Amino acid sequence: FADTSIRHLWGYTALPAAARACLLALTADFHGHEVFYIAAPRLAVAGESRSLARQHVPQVPVRGDLPGDAGFYNCAKAERLLGWRHTE
Repeated sequence: FADTSIRHLWGYTALPAAARACLLALTADFHGHEVFYIAAPRLAVAGESRSLARQHVPQVPVRGDLPGDAGFYNCAKAERLLGWRHTE
């Protein structure tokens, strides 16, 4: 795997999904600012999440359930506050 893939935990966002997240944030019903993870729910590479974590970042504890090729980014806040899901 390329070093850049590891640094980003093999995450990605499809352009239409990113654009939709931006539009939803601009029209959201809250004041002030919020921070969101906007990422696909699956890894950008073939492999199992836990296996990749053990191999490349063994010193970092994995918390939560990571079945199969589940991504490392939790986008639940974007879904809750914006109604956004990565559907592409």
